[in-house]
Amino acid sequence: MFFAVFLVFTVVAAFGSGPDDPYASGSSDPASLSDVLVPSADGISGLTEPWHAWVTLGVFALIALCLHAQRTQFSRVLAAELSPQRFPDAASDPAEQAEGHRFQELKQRIRLEQHAPLVMYH
Repeated sequence: MFFAVFLVFTVVAAFGSGPDDPYASGSSDPASLSDVLVPSADGISGLTEPWHAWVTLGVFALIALCLHAQRTQFSRVLAAELSPQRFPDAASDPAEQAEGHRFQELKQRIRLEQHAPLVMYH
């Protein structure tokens, strides 16, 4: 909710208001519901400059682009590199073919934990 209110005030500050703005109140009438929901830029313009609001909107857009790129990369890795088609059989995996008694015990403990219906720690 806070983010939505902050975004509304940022957009209002970025675009400002002109004299033909129907929400700009030049009179001393009591505040109406429309004044509360859609504030006039006259009150906001004293707090910040329009370029501050544009930089803030640019940072929001940059964050959204980074999140989109991260999620796209994650989906791509799950669909290609970690897909079941790439690892069809655990027995044919070269890492599973390693020798040594200690490695075999560790592999069995990991498999037991991965396929257990419930794992409790401590």
